[in-house]
Amino acid sequence: MNTLVTGSRSRHNDPPDNQQSEQQHSSRRASRVGIIDRLALHLGVALVTWSRRPRRSNNVDRVRNQVNRQLAIERLEKVRARDESTYPWFIIR
Repeated sequence: MNTLVTGSRSRHNDPPDNQQSEQQHSSRRASRVGIIDRLALHLGVALVTWSRRPRRSNNVDRVRNQVNRQLAIERLEKVRARDESTYPWFIIR
């Protein structure tokens, strides 16, 4: 009972014959990329590039918020200056 049992198939297959691969390659027609394929590729790349551009609306909103904040600060300073100018002079601060 000390016999070694191996599978019928070898794990290592031989590489294909060069003649067969040459026949397969010669039977295929060498195809070139046409103008439509090139245009489609360029269009696809342009669309991907365009879709990954930074969003302008966020920048516009941020600038608008900064302007509104600055205007609010200036209005508040005007109100404080007006209140100080009308403040009674005899009250010591």
